[in-house]
Amino acid sequence: MKFEFNKRSFTYDCLKIRENEFFLLCGLSVNEFDCLFACLMPFLHLIVYPDCVQSLEKLDSNNKLLDDRTELLVALTVARHAVDLVIMAKLVSGSSSTISRVFVAWMVFLCCVLDEVNLKPLPGFIEAFLPRVFVDAGYADCGILGDNTETWIAQSENFELNNVTFSHYKNHTTGKVSVWIFPHGALCKCSDAFPGSISDEQITEQIDVIDYCPKGKVVLTDKGFAISDLCHEKGVNHNRPPMKFNTQYDENDISLNFDIATLRIYNENAIGRIRDWSILNKCWPSGRVDLLGICWIALAHIVNLTKKPVGPNETQDSDAQLP
Repeated sequence: MKFEFNKRSFTYDCLKIRENEFFLLCGLSVNEFDCLFACLMPFLHLIVYPDCVQSLEKLDSNNKLLDDRTELLVALTVARHAVDLVIMAKLVSGSSSTISRVFVAWMVFLCCVLDEVNLKPLPGFIEAFLPRVFVDAGYADCGILGDNTETWIAQSENFELNNVTFSHYKNHTTGKVSVWIFPHGALCKCSDAFPGSISDEQITEQIDVIDYCPKGKVVLTDKGFAISDLCHEKGVNHNRPPMKFNTQYDENDISLNFDIATLRIYNENAIGRIRDWSILNKCWPSGRVDLLGICWIALAHIVNLTKKPVGPNETQDSDAQLP
């Protein structure tokens, strides 16, 4: 029998027994969803629903259209598939304004709570779980890897705003986010969204991500990151692909480019996994650009919390296992 959504069916209690539909909707398995919700449960009283007369205190469950788990499911489903709020409102027999308040409230809540998690590694952690591919490529001293990614923003009628957010790399107005990982693939730092005109080194300096790299280690980035001086000030080294000054690379530069690209692919994979939530791939409305960085941070932490690291499974020490 074909499964149809209605007011009684689009709830957590109904969908949790339909695991395939549940995963397709929100991108998390039932176990992953329950794990996430268990982490958030002690802080649920802090959720503030914007433009709501009862937003200063937790709404009584009898006065709410949806229970807490269903609200989280709705927010993740909207993010996963970039569902129009009007369509989601029809699925839960509510109003688009209510769904908008639920989505904003939960994204801000997720961002604020999960971004407080300290991801700075303990001494010896990076060495214990360093993938063998880094050793074979000659980068056994790698501490963190970083790259930036951009999301299109709809052009505004404000010329100054368009000028600030215009990215020459994308030839469009964008918001730029910096995503950093550890060698084994776990999240190190996801930044807030910055205007597309900002440089890679300016973002790196503002988010203080170099502090996550242990002293004496190497920061591995793309060639656009001119952060060598910043890294030296922090007591770490910087390695990036060589710049092209002649008509073509020489043999050594080609080999170096290949080795670094082989390792940086894990950073690209991490960004791609976060972008599985389609809302980050849409052209963002200029009127809600304040939510762009919030969604990036929230979804990056959800991926880091519920999914296995994207890096290679084989470690330098065959007895080491990720927790």
